[in-house]
Amino acid sequence: MAKDGKSARRDLDRVQYLLNRAHFLVTRLIEREIRRNGFGEHLKPGMGTVLHALFESDGRTISQVASQARVAKSSVMNAARSIEKAGLIVFEPDENDLRLRRMRLTPLGESFRKSCLSLALDIEEKVFAGFSDSERRQFVRLLGKLVDGLPTE
Repeated sequence: MAKDGKSARRDLDRVQYLLNRAHFLVTRLIEREIRRNGFGEHLKPGMGTVLHALFESDGRTISQVASQARVAKSSVMNAARSIEKAGLIVFEPDENDLRLRRMRLTPLGESFRKSCLSLALDIEEKVFAGFSDSERRQFVRLLGKLVDGLPTE
């Protein structure tokens, strides 16, 4: 059943509102949980993508993390600079290609591995608290489908 233009516009407005509101609330939840766990001096929302990629495989490049996370290199670079400033990573030249710089966890960054993974699971549990397992899977699948269907540039 085709929608008229006015109805489709209302749906788009509602989707934009809900996505923006969800982003705001999840970011606020992350900030609160970071502070509550005593990590506020070092961790900030937006660092998770880079840190988790390095926890999985230390020594990745900006391009590798951006490609895996399907985000812009500039976004990864901005997060990486903040993480470097917090003392959790350093940039080192690649041994085989000096044009590349690899991100490596510092001892302080490595010390956050278990805490960050635990914090991510706690936040995920809170985000999906009102969802059944099948609703959660369906939500993630549909949100992924939305993201995959949108142009990136």
